[in-house]
Amino acid sequence: MLDYIIRFQNTFTSSFLFLKNFTYMMEKNIDLTKLLSSEIFEIRFDFDQWPSNHTDEGTYIRPYNGSLFNMRHCYKEIFHEKRFDLIDEE
Repeated sequence: MLDYIIRFQNTFTSSFLFLKNFTYMMEKNIDLTKLLSSEIFEIRFDFDQWPSNHTDEGTYIRPYNGSLFNMRHCYKEIFHEKRFDLIDEE
């Protein structure tokens, strides 16, 4: 069932299928590698208020529990450390 969802419904909107049973699947030792590396739990977006390039070349994953529609205005909230300041603000 997981393989089917990953293959044919590989979008962020499918993540809602797993909100209540994700911990249960982890407790049952179900292999979730493909699920976590799919586009179901990862969303990439391009928004002008977020920098498209940065002096820090690292890759970072941060949690965000707010609305997806409000996330575009929350760069400084999510990446609050000094090293993530926008280039033109330095």
